[in-house]
Amino acid sequence: MAIPHFDTERPFRPQTSGLIASDLEIAHRVVQSYAAQNRDLICFFNGGPLAGASQPHLHMQFCPFQHDVPPVMQVVATSVELPFGQIEKLPLPWITYCTKLPTEASPSTLESLYRSLITESKSYLSTLSDPSLLPPSGPKRDSHNLFLTSTHMFLTPRRSRLVSIKRVHSIDQGKNGLGGGWEDVEGAEKEMRLSVNGLSVVGYWYVGSKEEEKDLREYGLVKTLRECGYPNEEYRE
Repeated sequence: MAIPHFDTERPFRPQTSGLIASDLEIAHRVVQSYAAQNRDLICFFNGGPLAGASQPHLHMQFCPFQHDVPPVMQVVATSVELPFGQIEKLPLPWITYCTKLPTEASPSTLESLYRSLITESKSYLSTLSDPSLLPPSGPKRDSHNLFLTSTHMFLTPRRSRLVSIKRVHSIDQGKNGLGGGWEDVEGAEKEMRLSVNGLSVVGYWYVGSKEEEKDLREYGLVKTLRECGYPNEEYRE
C-alpha cells in the first residue's frame, strides 16, 4: 500500500479525491521496479464513495499477479493493438476503459492519461438511455476503480459499492456472523451484501467460507461486476 503524505498542515487527502501526478508517479515507480525484476504487479485505486474503499484517507494498493497469471483486463488489453494515447473500451462484460503506457511515462503524462480515461467514462455515462443506472451527480457518479500495470492503465466506472446476494448454502453464517467482504443487513440470515472494491474487479475475490463462496459463484462473478459497474451491452461471449 502507498499512502501519499504531504505536509503537517495537510498530511492526507480524502479517498474520494482524484489522483494527481505525484500519486501516479509513486504507483508507476512501484510497478516498474517490479517489472525490472521480471515480476508482475498491478496497482489499484478505489476512487469515490462507490468504489469500495474501506479507509477514508487516500491510498493506493498493490497486488502481485497471483500464480503469475495476469488479471483478465491485462490479458485482453495485451491482445488489442492499441497505440499510445488512444482510449479503448475493452471487450469485457462490464465497462472498462484502457490506454497503453509509453515506455517512459512522466508524471504529467500519467496524469493526462488518467484524466482522459475519466473524460471518456463521463462521456459514456452521459449517453446512457436508462437514467436509473446512474447514481446521483457528484462524487458518487464519479466513482471509479483505477488500475495500473507496467504497460497499461485501466478505469472501471462504478455505480454501486454493494451487491445483494441471497444466502442459500451460508444461511447459518447469516445468523451467527458474517465473514469475508459481506456486510450485515436487516434479515442477514437471508441476504448478504458484498462490498466490491478494485481487488474483486481485478479478479481476486474474498469470502468467509466455502459456503459463502458457493453462494457467490451461483449468483455469478460476472453478474456481480456488471451490477456494481456498468454492463457492456456491446459484449458478446
